[in-house]
Parts: sequence; C-alpha cells; structure tokens
Amino acid sequence: MQTLGKETVMIGYEESSQLDVEPAKYFVLVTKREKWACRSCEDLGVVSAPLPPRIIEKCLASDCIVIDTVVSKYCNHTPLHRQSVILERDMGLEISRATLDGWVLKVGELLIPMVAAMRRELVSGTYIQADETPVDVQMHEGRGQSHQAYLRQYSRPGGTVVFRLLSRSWTRWTQAVPGIVRRHSAN
Repeated sequence: MQTLGKETVMIGYEESSQLDVEPAKYFVLVTKREKWACRSCEDLGVVSAPLPPRIIEKCLASDCIVIDTVVSKYCNHTPLHRQSVILERDMGLEISRATLDGWVLKVGELLIPMVAAMRRELVSGTYIQADETPVDVQMHEGRGQSHQAYLRQYSRPGGTVVFRLLSRSWTRWTQAVPGIVRRHSAN
C-alpha cells in the first residue's frame, strides 16, 4: 500500500468488536450404534449397543429441544402455543402445542422427587414463611372462562422455596406440582 507516494509497511491490526447473533439452527442428530453378531452361535442373534438415556424415550426431539421448551416456558414466559407458532414461522417446523405440552408434563414428572426433597428440607427448619395469591385460571371447557385459584408459596429465610397451585374445577380441588396435576378423591 502507498501513502503520499511512499511505500508503507504493515505494523499491526486495528480491531473493532460488535455483538452478533446466529439464529437457532435445528438439525437431525443421528446416533450410530454398533451391531454385533456371533457367527458360531445362532441362538444369540444380533446385539446392539444400548441407546444413551433420554428425558423422553423414543421422542423424535432431542433432550436439548425439550429443555429449551421448558426454559422458554418458565424462564422466558413464552407460552407453548406461541412457541409452536414461532417454530413454524422461523424454522418451518410444525410441532403442535399438545406435543410441547407432553414434553413439559414429562419433565414435571421427572422433577417430582426433587420437589419432594425440597419440601422435606423446607419442613425440617423451625420457621416457615407462607403467602397465598389469588389467580384466575382459564378453564379448558370454554374460551374466556376462568375460575379462582390460589398460588401458595412456602419458604424459609435463606432456604428452599416451594410453590403449590390450588385450583377448584367444578367442586373438586386439584393440586398441581410443576407440570403434574393430581386430583383429590371425592372420598
């Protein structure tokens, strides 16, 4: 390069930085497992390596997609129907809200032992704080209809926090643990 007709030499680089983003990239993850057969022992048949453990066995979505769905719902406050629309709009993926809901329910089932441990830790202390907040809950039977429920929060200073949703549907009370609904028997 020349400046004012004189030859110049490079003495280094001037750097500038900017924040950039790569949109989410969805791809098919292929797990390849070896299959083995014994030529001299026909009764053994073909044996293949086991699949690695999964959050949802035989699910077509990877564990990362299931986890991303749960994080988007609970940390980013993105409802499942909106996630479904976003996936179709931005990625061309048609995943129904019912499918996403099934993933969230399964993760909730897997968290039950952890919630139970949190409850045991909570009640092991000498002091518990509690709060009850009334919330409107949409009913499955009709659009725009809702009923009164209560979100209860239990904690102790510097310790575990446990939430419980108490909801009245018709005359039965339900108890919801993250993603799981248990109905009390009428007995």
